Amino acid sequence: MKSLLGKMISCVLITVMLAGMMTVSAVTIEKRSGSFDYDSITELIDTLEDTLDAAGSVAARNELFNWGKYYLEDDDRLDDLMEIVYVITPSTVIEDNDPLKSLKELLKSLSAQKTELLFALSFIKSIDESDRADALDAFKDRIGYLDYENVSFSSKETTALNSVYSNLVSAGFRQTLLSGHQIDAMVMLTLFSCVEGEFMLTDSSSNSKKLAVKSVSSGFANRFVENLEVYFTSVNSKSLSSGTNKAIATAILEALVEKINSGETNDNIADYKTLFGKIGLYEARSSGGSPTSPTGPGITIYQPPTDAMGNNQPVVIPTPFVTADTGAAVGQFSDLESSRWSAPYIGELTSRKIFRGYEDGQFKPAQGITREELAVTMIRALGLETRLASATNLPYTDVDKISDWAKSSVALATELGIYVGYDDGSFQPKRVISREEMSALIARSLTKQAPEVALTFTDKAAIGAWALASVEKAYALGIVKGYEDTTFRPQNTITREEVVTIIYNFMYTENLL
Repeated sequence: MKSLLGKMISCVLITVMLAGMMTVSAVTIEKRSGSFDYDSITELIDTLEDTLDAAGSVAARNELFNWGKYYLEDDDRLDDLMEIVYVITPSTVIEDNDPLKSLKELLKSLSAQKTELLFALSFIKSIDESDRADALDAFKDRIGYLDYENVSFSSKETTALNSVYSNLVSAGFRQTLLSGHQIDAMVMLTLFSCVEGEFMLTDSSSNSKKLAVKSVSSGFANRFVENLEVYFTSVNSKSLSSGTNKAIATAILEALVEKINSGETNDNIADYKTLFGKIGLYEARSSGGSPTSPTGPGITIYQPPTDAMGNNQPVVIPTPFVTADTGAAVGQFSDLESSRWSAPYIGELTSRKIFRGYEDGQFKPAQGITREELAVTMIRALGLETRLASATNLPYTDVDKISDWAKSSVALATELGIYVGYDDGSFQPKRVISREEMSALIARSLTKQAPEVALTFTDKAAIGAWALASVEKAYALGIVKGYEDTTFRPQNTITREEVVTIIYNFMYTENLL
């Protein structure tokens, strides 16, 4: 799933997460019928992104945004836009002197998906007009949700936001929006301030990991049905003329939510719950069956994707989204380019003070990491620094070789079972960690269960028997990976940039970000 944001960046504003997620199996329009499902909405999104990228210039995209804002902030003008969408076809001739040339060219490229676009625009028009206009003004001014609502986001909520944004918008398009228009995940979230109060989601009574519709406001229900009736006679086999507007709107939303439940992983749904809870669209259901105050559940392990033979594949963890803070964190290091593959991970963890550079201003990404250095980093990643003062037991024969700054971290990591000594009773604090040792440390730190995923590394036989199960678990959860030549290289020294990446993936999996 990707964002409905594209060359006409605001013509499908709210559908970035909502209409982009909400899909129905069959839609009948008054004058034509068409398919409206996940595959077709994806095709629409792909076309939007491709068309935007093809425009090339910031000015061209800004022109389309201004047209989108003009039409979407006013109900009458939005009606005009929907009529253009309805009548335009792939063969429509657009004159060079047409003042709407750029907008019509975009809609022409989307004409094969007009069913999906009309449904999305009907949904947008159902949101209160004044709230919609306010959100568009804030979005145009690049005001992030954090400033717009004067609220703060926890690490968990920020992680959910970035995860959802990464799922909705392709990496290349995110970069286009950020570099060309200063639009990031937080700015995108500003748009959703206008949806609050229109409807409320909660946990499914039959499966708490899934979603259900709790309520729909009468105002939204009336507008939604009235807007749909212009182009549709039924949605998901639900007649738009049978029953009250509230019952019809609720039934449509329930069908859409059911599509989310069946088409999205539990991890993705957990992220939606966390994010929607923050912006007033979701309330958790209490054990007694009634919704409680907004909250977001932890990320849970979902069923991994399978290959053509039905074999499980490793969980895919999205690359962290680059923000102003994480970009600045990378920029402080003299030996690190922002284009380096590990830069997003380094920026994320150094901005959180979990990983640090050296006094000479370098990060030294290709350098190894010692056992005592990693102990300190793991305790920071686990958020257990408040327990360091009480961690004093060091059952090793070479305690005097452990640096003073690392002793409490080594003691606590040992207490937690993350670290164990060697057969001779030593800890060997200055020993540089190997890739299989890193996998073992991570596996001991995990609370999540891993799916069964077969290792396909060509050098699997080289992995020590003592570390094999750990490598399998960390690999299945998407925390560790191999190289492009299909090797794992278990005895190789693990580099600092590899460690940063693995710890980020671990924290993502354990919901520690």
